[in-house]
Amino acid sequence: MVEHTRRVNEVMDLIIAGMTGYEIHRYIKEKHADWDLSHQSRHNLIKRAMALIAEAAQVDRQAEIGKSLRRKNLLYRRSFVINDYKACLAAQESIDKMLALNAPVRHEVTGKDGGAVDVNHHLPDEGQCDSFLGRVIPALEPSRQAETGPGDDSLPPGFEAPA
Repeated sequence: MVEHTRRVNEVMDLIIAGMTGYEIHRYIKEKHADWDLSHQSRHNLIKRAMALIAEAAQVDRQAEIGKSLRRKNLLYRRSFVINDYKACLAAQESIDKMLALNAPVRHEVTGKDGGAVDVNHHLPDEGQCDSFLGRVIPALEPSRQAETGPGDDSLPPGFEAPA
């Protein structure tokens, strides 16, 4: 049982290090041939390690917030005693941020030269749309594609080559 736990912990470390299941299978076969495990046994080790990792993620959020707050308050007190006011400030800022005690930051957006933001959408007029569609639609027709053939790098009809 102790050996199994040690193996699961080693596999957990490999998962945390970023190895894929395939890489872990190969690693065990090459580096731990003495374990003499079948493919299914290696798979079960990986599965157990993944379950333990998932289990570790099940935390009591309130308890973790409480621990964090107490640690930060302790850091503040110890820093204050040794006159490390920069550390005091950092601890207090961390507490304030954690508890959302700071007023929200307000951002104002302005337009050109501090003026109003231009919210007019510049849409093309009807003539520009018709002209564009008149060039694009024929180029998309199957008969035109058959003429140029697949992979033809020439521009569709109606398009001018860039200068």
